[in-house]
Amino acid sequence: MTFLGEADIPTMLKEVGLEVLFRDSTGASFKAHATVDDSDEDLVTSEATTLAVHVKLVTFQTGTLPGAATGGTFTIDGADYRVVQVRQWGDGALTR
Repeated sequence: MTFLGEADIPTMLKEVGLEVLFRDSTGASFKAHATVDDSDEDLVTSEATTLAVHVKLVTFQTGTLPGAATGGTFTIDGADYRVVQVRQWGDGALTR
């Protein structure tokens, strides 16, 4: 599947993003440019309470990090982060 403006995504991510290193559960490593944001996300919500956590949101072009899945790790500016969720974002051209 192709996405509108797909050819522009690598250039945009190089200009505004960081180079990140992803390691999958087998130990294979892949590099890509991605944006990295800090965000508070609701982990659990019920009638009585909401549990929010502070997370790093890593957004990259879909397909550039093969094997990106829960359980892998990202290295960003020398710090390691565990992947807790992977999903396509918007029209699917980007993955978070």
